Amino acid sequence: MKILLRILAILVLVVTIAGAGVVLYALETRIPGVQVVYAVHDPAAEDSSAYESFASAVRDGTYGGRIFEDTIPDSESCTFLRCTLRLQNRCLLPMEWIEIAVEPGEGDILESRDENPHVLSARSSGDLSLQVLSRTDSFPQERTVNITYYLLGRPMGTAVRVIWN
Repeated sequence: MKILLRILAILVLVVTIAGAGVVLYALETRIPGVQVVYAVHDPAAEDSSAYESFASAVRDGTYGGRIFEDTIPDSESCTFLRCTLRLQNRCLLPMEWIEIAVEPGEGDILESRDENPHVLSARSSGDLSLQVLSRTDSFPQERTVNITYYLLGRPMGTAVRVIWN
């Protein structure tokens, strides 16, 4: 009986150490790997169809993105900032309700992004994109893009600096 209790105590110790290792690994990998795949700025006059669709949606009150300014200047004085980020979930748990958003700066007019809920399963990667319409004379070359997500129902977040060339 004494030997059985010792074996049982050793098994409980091994399971406890293994469980603690899994928890520490999950805590260490809860922040996703982020890579900037695509970050460019284009004059809005070169993409007049996108500019017109945004402007008409704002005028009609049907625009679904974030609006930073009520009035939209003409296309010659605006620039589109387009960005795609690749997220890598290194965690053992799925990332749910993933969303990216730019920190608005001076001269930002509106932001367009995919509003659908995104889920990234464990040990996988995926891309998320956004566009910002900004005034040409005031947009900075470097911006912060915030990434928010949920792990086990808890909100988490990280940020990445993006340089638009």
